[in-house]
Amino acid sequence: MEPGIISPRIIKEKKKGNKLKWFLVIFFGILLAGGSFYASYHYFNVRQSRIEAQEKKAIELNQTLFTIGANYGYSQAVEQVFSKAKECDLPVPITFNNKTINIISIECLNFEDS
Repeated sequence: MEPGIISPRIIKEKKKGNKLKWFLVIFFGILLAGGSFYASYHYFNVRQSRIEAQEKKAIELNQTLFTIGANYGYSQAVEQVFSKAKECDLPVPITFNNKTINIISIECLNFEDS
């Protein structure tokens, strides 16, 4: 063979090497893209789950605080009615659903012995 001439066998081997190189480049490119997609999807899915869990905890805390506040307010109201009724000055008017009743403590009533 002459020094400047390339044999067909060398050209075939170079083409095979080029095909393999392109195959590997495309394969790893697809692998990298798929891995990136999976990682980003997983990250945002986990992040959304954490946000939902935090929102659920916040709602439960608000409900608990509301219940505690409502119970405290109810206790305070009943305590004030009892203390006002024990003063024996006047009957204590209580209104609920547009109906009013007067409450007075039984200790304030004067019963005569017969």
